[in-house]
Amino acid sequence: MAKKYRKIYENHYGQIPTDQNGRTHDIHHIDGNRNNNDPNNLKALSIEEHYQVHLDQGEYSSCIKIAYRMKLSPETLSELGTKENLKRVKNGTHNWVGNGDYQRNVQKKRVEDGTHHWLRNKNPVYSLLENGTHPFLGEAGSNLAKETQRKRVENKTHHLLSGDIQRKSHKKRLDNGTHHLTKTHICPHCNKEGKSAVMFRYHFENCKIK
Repeated sequence: MAKKYRKIYENHYGQIPTDQNGRTHDIHHIDGNRNNNDPNNLKALSIEEHYQVHLDQGEYSSCIKIAYRMKLSPETLSELGTKENLKRVKNGTHNWVGNGDYQRNVQKKRVEDGTHHWLRNKNPVYSLLENGTHPFLGEAGSNLAKETQRKRVENKTHHLLSGDIQRKSHKKRLDNGTHHLTKTHICPHCNKEGKSAVMFRYHFENCKIK
């Protein structure tokens, strides 16, 4: 289903072009709506062109997905992540400055059905989830975490607003090899390799091949 737009492009325009390295071009949705698969809304771009289009438009979350495929440096990925979070804080769409209900419910559901990566990795916060004191699981805890983050945003002490603190923190972790972007995870079912925590969302216990 996710590749339906590629078939539509091929049926309308013919074979998808390849770059100088033999890599098939990405299919870009011109209006930004991935559900609009009208042939006039589809455009073939090299992966570099596709990345630059989203970068120019400030669509950093899309840039991050493409950056992983381009195997860009952890520093670049970290910078893109900071920009995306900062954008969401400024436009009020980040869960820290909103009412938090959506984010809390998503995380709570993943905890309840056992698909949360913290449960699989036995992360230190597992004990908080297990005994019910994590803010994802309780209204009081969630409100406390939300208000703490909101207060830090309002008084300009949040690391996402300063940028320098965030960059220095990431750089230190990148230099000493403790940053999650430097750790390679290999799915035992499909052998997919990745350096992102998102690997645990789509692979390992959630791998389609399992």
